[in-house]
Amino acid sequence: MIQLIKTNQKFPGDIIDDVKSGKIHIVCMGQNGLTHLNVYAELYCKIPKEVVNQCVELVNSKKETGTLFPKAYITILPKSETPSDWNTNKMEMCIKDVFFANQEHLKCEIIYFTLESSYINRTIALEIVEKIVLNEKRTDLFVKTIWFEE
Repeated sequence: MIQLIKTNQKFPGDIIDDVKSGKIHIVCMGQNGLTHLNVYAELYCKIPKEVVNQCVELVNSKKETGTLFPKAYITILPKSETPSDWNTNKMEMCIKDVFFANQEHLKCEIIYFTLESSYINRTIALEIVEKIVLNEKRTDLFVKTIWFEE
């Protein structure tokens, strides 16, 4: 059974060793600037800004989930201009891709959703994660805990 924990924002410096070691899989929005993605990817995982920018552009242009793995245990969700732009079915597909990437590639014990509310409706995203957790049939052998930032 996967444990879902609604949490306050984690300070990157407190968890970065677990992110680098592959214990924690970070899920961020595809937005550059002073964002969770840039702090984890550039500052802590030392991925060049140009590489992060290319990934963000690709994710957002295709409107598909992408990952920085194997350089970092970070997955990027495409952003919308406003949270209401998201189609719920598309959001569900993107979030399911997070779980697929974790099972097939990243193999982390913890998935941490740290999503900026200006680009996604976090209430709907949380409902989708809750649904996935409720319907989980132990197909994901790696993830044990999901942190969802409120």
